[in-house]
Amino acid sequence: MPRLGRLGQPPIGQERVLDTLAMARRKFPMAPATLDALCSRFSIDTSRRDKHGALLDSQLLADVYIELIGGRQAALGLTFGGDRGAGAESGGASAYQIAQRPTPLAPRLTEAEAARHLAFATSLGEEAMWWRYLERPAKAELEAKAG
Repeated sequence: MPRLGRLGQPPIGQERVLDTLAMARRKFPMAPATLDALCSRFSIDTSRRDKHGALLDSQLLADVYIELIGGRQAALGLTFGGDRGAGAESGGASAYQIAQRPTPLAPRLTEAEAARHLAFATSLGEEAMWWRYLERPAKAELEAKAG
């Protein structure tokens, strides 16, 4: 009898099982894929591990799994304008300024595409969010552009 069955629990379906060994071997072919090797690769602290234990090993494996899927990122290390530690989190004003582009980028839309977009935005009605970003053209201008 399966162990979960002894506890009156249904078995875990295969669709919920992840093979971290296979994941590690796909991500790092030819590299060792033991728990110790993966902890070392990802700089996961194993100092509390003097022997194998199910609870500690499962916690380490959870950390390894997060690293394997790229889910953990300790810090971005972003600083703006040489301003270290004086951002919003420390109550200071940030030195980061948004600069204007010296010459605007050329539009990527053709005139026909812009006209179709404008016609679509108009069809959404007066309260459409697009009007926060688009200038409302005169009805005659719209009809001329729509062709």
